[in-house]
Amino acid sequence: MNFLFVFSKLISLLSFSMFFNSAPIYCATDLGQDWKLELVPEMAPLAFDDELQKPKEKEFDSIILEVLKGWTKNAKMLGLMISNDDISNISFQPLKNGTPIFKKLNFTAIPLKFLGKSKDSKYLVFGSEVEKGIPLVSKSPLIFRRVVVREVFSLAKKKLVRVQVSIRGWVEE
Repeated sequence: MNFLFVFSKLISLLSFSMFFNSAPIYCATDLGQDWKLELVPEMAPLAFDDELQKPKEKEFDSIILEVLKGWTKNAKMLGLMISNDDISNISFQPLKNGTPIFKKLNFTAIPLKFLGKSKDSKYLVFGSEVEKGIPLVSKSPLIFRRVVVREVFSLAKKKLVRVQVSIRGWVEE
């Protein structure tokens, strides 16, 4: 095998690995919100992925209702805080020549739902389904990509503490 070929494949694999494992990018924009905004690289793990538990029936109903009611306000705030460049910075398919990677960034169009509680029972987690996220432009007609949101509510502080925005997708055959 050609040394340059092997070397280039190794470099691309390392680059992908570093990007995928990178930590969230904290957004500096502050509009007076109580929560921290994290922009998470495309397909990187979100808060409490794979460790959510379903609470006892009606255990957190009043909090769930309160958080879901507050989503519209938070969604409008996200629309003011996050730009096309921000989404491009976390995307596998970044912005090229000023071409937007999304048609319209309207977070109020994303339906949020309760996903579960953390294993330690300290947090309630809310999020959007991938299919119902904001559509992004894709290089292939078989690849579908969406902007998704995850909210983390602290039971100890009785407030939202983190809002994560990322990109998820799927391939259809």
